[in-house]
Amino acid sequence: MRNLFIICVLSIIGSFNLNSQNYNEFTALAMDLYKSKEFKESSKNWDKAFKIQKGLSSDYYNAACTNALAGNSEKAFDYLEKSIENGWEDINWLKKDSDFESLKKLKQWDEFIDKIPQLKQGYINSLQRVEKLESEFFNEERNIKIHLPPNYNKNKKYPIIYTLDGHELFEITSNYRKFLSKYNVIPNSIVVSIFHTNRNYETTPNYGRYKNIPTNKFLEGSEKLKKHLFKEVIPFINANYSTSGFNVLIGHSNTATLASQFISDLNNPFDGIISITPDLLKTQIEDIKLTLQNKRNKNIYYFVSSGTKDNKYRFKTGKLLDSIFKRNTNPQIIAEEKSYNAGHVDLIVKSLNDALLFVFSDYRNYDDFENKVIENKLSVSHYLNEKNNLTVKNYGIPFNFMRDDFQYLLDVTVSKKNSEVLEQLFEATNKNNFFPKEEFYSQKAQIYEKMGLYNEALKNWKLQIEQGFNKNIFYYERPFNLIYKKLNRPEEAITFLENSIEIYPKGKLIFSFNIAKICAENNILNKKGLENIDYCIKFFKENNRFTLSEAMKIKKVLEQRK
Repeated sequence: MRNLFIICVLSIIGSFNLNSQNYNEFTALAMDLYKSKEFKESSKNWDKAFKIQKGLSSDYYNAACTNALAGNSEKAFDYLEKSIENGWEDINWLKKDSDFESLKKLKQWDEFIDKIPQLKQGYINSLQRVEKLESEFFNEERNIKIHLPPNYNKNKKYPIIYTLDGHELFEITSNYRKFLSKYNVIPNSIVVSIFHTNRNYETTPNYGRYKNIPTNKFLEGSEKLKKHLFKEVIPFINANYSTSGFNVLIGHSNTATLASQFISDLNNPFDGIISITPDLLKTQIEDIKLTLQNKRNKNIYYFVSSGTKDNKYRFKTGKLLDSIFKRNTNPQIIAEEKSYNAGHVDLIVKSLNDALLFVFSDYRNYDDFENKVIENKLSVSHYLNEKNNLTVKNYGIPFNFMRDDFQYLLDVTVSKKNSEVLEQLFEATNKNNFFPKEEFYSQKAQIYEKMGLYNEALKNWKLQIEQGFNKNIFYYERPFNLIYKKLNRPEEAITFLENSIEIYPKGKLIFSFNIAKICAENNILNKKGLENIDYCIKFFKENNRFTLSEAMKIKKVLEQRK
């Protein structure tokens, strides 16, 4: 089995439903049983989990490992297929994973390996769909292309990333989304692209060439496109897919101009606008400026990218918008213009990643924590509740406190030496299983050591031993060094080592040497020191802690003090 971190995320205010919670409990128990080599019991818990809901690719893979080790070859192959059908990508690891040694001896293994390309293609095809809509506004059948996130689940909610110019933007947007969400930088989202039948007719902006059409209105073709998008495409997606209510629109060139103008529409359904090299008239920019001053129920994210090698009017549009953004005082308008060393087309590749990060900039955003942790009475649970409320309000999805988030908050807290906040973070750790239960107290102890809180560290080292997770000399040497070297309590250190011999007899040689060394260095308990060093010399074995020569030197010091 690959050394995967199985992260059970916990909604801070209990927004997970019971099924999801039970699923996580069964998978966590299955992993614990796997680690303790109780493979048959582990297999039963994987089965229970998958009866509750469809699994992640990593869960199916781990279930395959468990069943292979339990001797359930048919079930192991079934779960292996499901892992690939749901997006497992590391085929090289799969082929060399030692958990599958029993399967590799079977004829079915070669058949499975040959089947992998077909399974992978099936997975890719399952994520991509083409929907056909009869458009009242264009009086024709129109295609929209959809790319679903891995493990798409109708019971969950997803932000929707719409793109105009589907021929140009669908593939690159889907791929950027894939990798950004894979590492949880942005949430899992659905990509929906509009494919234009006649791009010039549908997307040409209003540059004021028609006196009877004000510049804040759209030309005939782009008005139809707007109505098609607002009244046909978005309602269709909302009715047939699980949407969170957070919509992003991406446009490039002409469609970037249209996307920017949508902001001023009273019925604008988009919370995020990504406008890659728009070209706007001054009157249209003024309309946007006035619109951005209006109060809103929730944030709107507006990202504009400009290329230094692009058309000068487009670059000028970017700079005019930038000046407006910099003077913006409306806290609900999150806007940025960014320039790139790029031309008209390569600007898409160079700026789209930044653009997606920007519109989801309040997702897993803990930039304010460094200042918060300085506050005298920071409540971590209240802070995380606020993050939950912000995530739900802005993106329509539940807030998940992840292991990486915890690690960042932990690093900040340690650097600020705030022990009260640290203890609250440990409570969050315990709830979310961020530390393996067999390492919980030792992890806490090491963090307290890093902060210089040695008594708290010692307390947790002792708890680690008391809980029975102590089958390594490491768990005794660290607290011994604290007592002796950091706290300067030699007699207490000797007592600790004597107790350690009782609990962990395998460490007696090392523990006895340290007892003798303390007696010699501090000129105390000479008889005890001699007894322990004699034991070390009599039963000496090669080790990486001390040599026989060093033991003889300590004995000589102790004998001289008789």
